[in-house]
Amino acid sequence: MIASDIAIIAELLLRFTGRDVPISEIAKATGKSERFLKRGLREGVLDFGYVMKSNSGNIYRYLCPDKLVWEKIGYFNPDPENLVDIEKAVNDLFYSFHNEFEAIIMDMLGNRIDKKTLDTVFSSFDELQEEYHNRLYELLRRGVKNHS
Repeated sequence: MIASDIAIIAELLLRFTGRDVPISEIAKATGKSERFLKRGLREGVLDFGYVMKSNSGNIYRYLCPDKLVWEKIGYFNPDPENLVDIEKAVNDLFYSFHNEFEAIIMDMLGNRIDKKTLDTVFSSFDELQEEYHNRLYELLRRGVKNHS
């Protein structure tokens, strides 16, 4: 697919409203700091928004229209009211799964095997869960870097 095809599909599927995308939201999406993004905009290195300097000092205001943000960095959020904290969601999902899994194991095996074997099962599961948790975070980090 070439760039013009992507632009046509974006025009058809995405509903741009002219919303001013906050720098904090763009920072989360790109994995860059707000300070980095603001400086890049001020110096003209980044071009996904506009910068206005106030008449009274070094105060800047930023305008990042959703369509321009999409065109320049590929980020679009159709439902900004429902932003999801991905790290919190990952943690909640893993801890919920962990608790449910432990409850199932206890229901099935709790009275049938000795405590030492049960501790070994849970220890092995904890190690596996930590490994998958770390893998998911790594994929998340890569995904954020690919958006920047």
